[in-house]
Amino acid sequence: MSYIIRYSVGSGRYTIEESRNLPGMQFVPKDKVEEWVDGTNKYREKMGQTALDEEVATEMKALDEKYRIIKQLNEAGVPMILSPDASGKYMVAGFSVLGEMELLKNTNLSNYEILKMSTSNFANFFNENYGILEVGKDADFIILNSNPLEDLQTLKNIQGIYSNQHFINKKALDTIRDSILKTIHN
Repeated sequence: MSYIIRYSVGSGRYTIEESRNLPGMQFVPKDKVEEWVDGTNKYREKMGQTALDEEVATEMKALDEKYRIIKQLNEAGVPMILSPDASGKYMVAGFSVLGEMELLKNTNLSNYEILKMSTSNFANFFNENYGILEVGKDADFIILNSNPLEDLQTLKNIQGIYSNQHFINKKALDTIRDSILKTIHN
């Protein structure tokens, strides 16, 4: 499913500055970001503004068709998954999943249906023993202050993670994040 964000990012709909500031880009080394920006600029200059505008319009029309198909598949009961893929420039694993979830709101799926794609549907697809909180299941989950069924944005404010039988609180998560950022940008 991560093709939605790939099309959205790759379509040219974002300015260079917007692309630089997409969620998670702070975790990409600056030289890699500059390589991506340089490639994007060269591509856009080679195309010219008129051709780029036409490409963006075509890609956005194709994306609208993808939204329509996803909605129809969901209504038909087809289980779909949301992948943590980050297979293109300006896409960062984890962060691009949240972007994908936000874009899926364009299909009129409920937050429950969108969350199910990355939890139980994902686990079922890979025949794994996780995806729901239930006795006998492997428990990996996040702790939030608000209900993501009401607002997916709450997923951006994780208070803790339970994974592999270990709990990591917000303070430890912040320390890990700061350590990673320091390593990347030194």
